[in-house]
Amino acid sequence: MNTLTMLTLLGTVAGTWPMWGGDLAHQSVQLLKGAITSPVIKWRFATGAPVEWQFSAIADVDGDGKMEVVIGSDDRKVYCLRGSDGTQKWVFTTGGDVHTPGALVDIDGDNRFEYLVSQNVTSTLYCLNAENGSLAWQIDLAEDVHSPFAGDIDGDGCSEIIVGTAY
Repeated sequence: MNTLTMLTLLGTVAGTWPMWGGDLAHQSVQLLKGAITSPVIKWRFATGAPVEWQFSAIADVDGDGKMEVVIGSDDRKVYCLRGSDGTQKWVFTTGGDVHTPGALVDIDGDNRFEYLVSQNVTSTLYCLNAENGSLAWQIDLAEDVHSPFAGDIDGDGCSEIIVGTAY
């Protein structure tokens, strides 16, 4: 069974100010290690656009025994980064800024992660193959959708997808 950990990457960078994203424009993701009072930056990945609305999803998305980090950005992209060094594994371009967290879930029961992500410009929900970033499907909804998740809500053995709306 795949294991999933969700966390927010926060840390202290050069200087005395705690800052999400590693710079004043909030345009990077960084992995920190060590004591919370004196973290050391292990790696940093800059997207070129704000990522402050995002939470990262962390899991072994390709079954190689190594963790990856999946994050969305206001540059209309979803990035999958190698957890070991922060290099890009794949990128997927959406139709708008990615402001809300996505979800790494096994939608179809094949023991492989899919990544559910929404963006609010066209109110589109995307389902990506988390191993390679390819589009499995997308659906355009009438509402401004946020924070997708999936689980077997009604106990029938199949996953249902849940999305929030802004209003």
